[in-house]
Amino acid sequence: MADFLIEHALDNVWCTPDQDYQYIYQMAHITDKFGEARYVDVEWQTIPLPNRTDLFHVYWIGQIHPKLLGLINSWKTWTPFSTVCEQAKMLVDLYNVDGVQIPRHMAYLQVMGDRNIVIAIKRSEIFGDLYHNPVFFRVYSNAFFASTRSYPDENQIKVKGYVYTGDRALLLTYQRDYQAWRAKIGHTYAYHNGYLVDDFQPDRIKVGDILEYVYDSTIRRVVDLPLKNLPTFVSTLDNKRKYLLHYVANQKDTIDYRDDIDIYLIKKETNGRYKGIYHHKNQDDSMRMVTHKDYSIVVPYVAGFVAATEGWHDLAEITVRLCIREAGWKRPLVDENSRIKELYKLKAADIPKAMLGLESTVSVWRAENLEASMYTAIMRDTGPGINRSMVQQAYGYNAISKLVADTPQKVTIYPRDRFAKLPYGLQFEATVFEHDANGKLLGFYPHTSGEYYNPRNEGCKLIEALVGIGSNSLDTIYHQQTSTLNPSCNYRFYKCSMVAGTPSFEWVTATPDVDYVLANGKVTWTLDRVRWYTAVRDDRKFLAFNIEITAPDGLYYFPIKATEKRTDGNWYEQEMNLPMGKLELFLNGHPIIEGLDYFLNWPYVTITNREFMIENGTQQITGRATGFPLDDMTLEPPAEFGFVWNGLLSRNKRFDIRDDKVMRMIVRGQTKTRDVLAFAEEHSGVYITTEVKNGSPYVIDDVVVPLRDLVDENTYSLRAKSRVIDKAISDYLTLKLPEPVINKPNIIEERYEVFSPFACKVMFDLMTGLIWDDQMEAYYGDVEIKRWLKDYEYLLAFDPCTQGVDTRYVSIHPHHLSYETELNIYQYNFLKRAIALYLDDKVDLSHFVSIKDGWV
Repeated sequence: MADFLIEHALDNVWCTPDQDYQYIYQMAHITDKFGEARYVDVEWQTIPLPNRTDLFHVYWIGQIHPKLLGLINSWKTWTPFSTVCEQAKMLVDLYNVDGVQIPRHMAYLQVMGDRNIVIAIKRSEIFGDLYHNPVFFRVYSNAFFASTRSYPDENQIKVKGYVYTGDRALLLTYQRDYQAWRAKIGHTYAYHNGYLVDDFQPDRIKVGDILEYVYDSTIRRVVDLPLKNLPTFVSTLDNKRKYLLHYVANQKDTIDYRDDIDIYLIKKETNGRYKGIYHHKNQDDSMRMVTHKDYSIVVPYVAGFVAATEGWHDLAEITVRLCIREAGWKRPLVDENSRIKELYKLKAADIPKAMLGLESTVSVWRAENLEASMYTAIMRDTGPGINRSMVQQAYGYNAISKLVADTPQKVTIYPRDRFAKLPYGLQFEATVFEHDANGKLLGFYPHTSGEYYNPRNEGCKLIEALVGIGSNSLDTIYHQQTSTLNPSCNYRFYKCSMVAGTPSFEWVTATPDVDYVLANGKVTWTLDRVRWYTAVRDDRKFLAFNIEITAPDGLYYFPIKATEKRTDGNWYEQEMNLPMGKLELFLNGHPIIEGLDYFLNWPYVTITNREFMIENGTQQITGRATGFPLDDMTLEPPAEFGFVWNGLLSRNKRFDIRDDKVMRMIVRGQTKTRDVLAFAEEHSGVYITTEVKNGSPYVIDDVVVPLRDLVDENTYSLRAKSRVIDKAISDYLTLKLPEPVINKPNIIEERYEVFSPFACKVMFDLMTGLIWDDQMEAYYGDVEIKRWLKDYEYLLAFDPCTQGVDTRYVSIHPHHLSYETELNIYQYNFLKRAIALYLDDKVDLSHFVSIKDGWV
């Protein structure tokens, strides 16, 4: 399973630095300081030079097959590098340490019989003393040329240069030729005596000057960044001060890797002209990735280039130019642990501020941390070095869980086939919940193995798949001194006190190395087993059940039960006294919401939903309980709960992060996919939709995904780290991207319907005579009402009226029936007064309870 993550990182993050045959050599000079004419001795051979009239500096690169460098095989003959570039569709840069380029048409390549590569550069006083000043040789073959995204007829390299002889007509023809290439898609470099220039201006060219242009069709963007505007930071990766290179662009969906980018330093004049040098990357830290399109360059290196260039003194006058190419592999932006996608939701001006920590305390967004992250480490890795730990750190819990177990999935329907494709982590030991086109549950079924799931129900249009085996039977280990643990599972350890030899079932989380020890794949309890009762629970299984309930008096109240093995070795179905982490219920196929449709006092549930009740019938309840409780043994609350506002979910004055998470979304009793919903974080006004009604209740909740063998760390500790990052980013985005004010009214056609179990139970017991006192026909006060209803007060803990349900969106009925019930006038008055006394008058009896004709 770990190989899956590594493969994903290789396919989507690793930028395969070797794919472009990019190499840099400091060439070995084998001629004297004046160069050689006509012939040169290379080891034991004497070979003729490219011509018999010029002097040449000759260099040697030992026994590297030219194909390994992407070069053409110029076998025992001289080929100018201008031709090499065009024929091999590659870039060759010959330059000195100060970034001055040697023109390609003045340099020649020959491959000798022993496969040594020999390079001859025509001597020119313009480039100074090449004997004492080393020349560097860089080759770069953009893999884009061989990609399926490339158009061979359009993509090319063109190099043309010459020495100006004083013929102005020839110069103007050359300039027009350059301008024609510059008008093409891509970018054309212009060089004057080895310096990058804006154009071949005749007034600046004198006899003997060397001109050259290089056209590269793969360059899709040129970005200029004035050095005076660039912020700096101290790199923890390289322990150097660096400039942060950030630019504004709409492109946000792919990695622009550093080896596909040329850097130049240019000095602009007021008239738009400029002169520039090549910022080479002889050192690996010369340019680093910070994000997918943010970079760093070293401050002292830049200062050194500027100091070495004649006429350059002030760094504030210099501009950094990035020439960004199409890459061989289009690496998409994946979800990763630093949440770079969320960073780029900020306004353009706020992105660099966040990376510099000027207005942000989001540590993962600091430039030094982004640069040193495992995300960028994977980009630049040589390949074999990428391991599980690197990917785990680069992706984090959120990205891994969504990658391997995102759900729900829509069902693909063909005339003879119906299937849903499952992510990798759901292809074995999973449980699938099938839903119809309206998001109503049809049933749940095991899925043992396979990439595709075939629905059992004809009407299934949507599935939710959860990691683990859903069953009424759990593998909890109770009160065993020693137990063997499954290394693929997450575990929790609990204890409760023994009272007179019987467990109290007041569970608490056990303390590692105090209450128990883990060693060699086993847990051994060290506490006094006479005083303490223990439990060990894993997450290989989760509770899934179907039950039927009836309630003639409207009190739909039931316990959560499971079949578990107890200390006597037998299996029993009993009430679950040890809670799970999350409970999700379906009423007659409709997903319902805790705190609105039902109330929970583990393990007891009270249903209060009225919309999805079957009239005077048996109610079908499906439930699932997953994960582990919080440290205080309470269940984890949902991530978001609210009511649809002008077509939008999440109108809660908070910027919630959900793009990189596995999330369950239910709206008014329907399971939804996120693509049909609209969220306040993504829209600035009213959103018109037929998918949801205004005022509908919704829940958006995290799905906890056990990561099994995919990671080296416990799923829950890894998740906890991600939640810390989520909160910090959500807090910051809430501040920087506040929810807009919408002045349009939120028109609600109908309020959501629930009922009061307290009012319902009192009403039915009045009808059957269980509640009656003759004094009810006379005067009585609140004291008497409280005395008569004392035994009903426990229901208040499960009642929408007392638990803060928002009556702007919710109508609370006195019972679950769709027709009026009848009470005599004394019963009616008593019920009305009880509602006023206990329920703050939030239940309206009109249209639901009427007074019988007559007095009785």
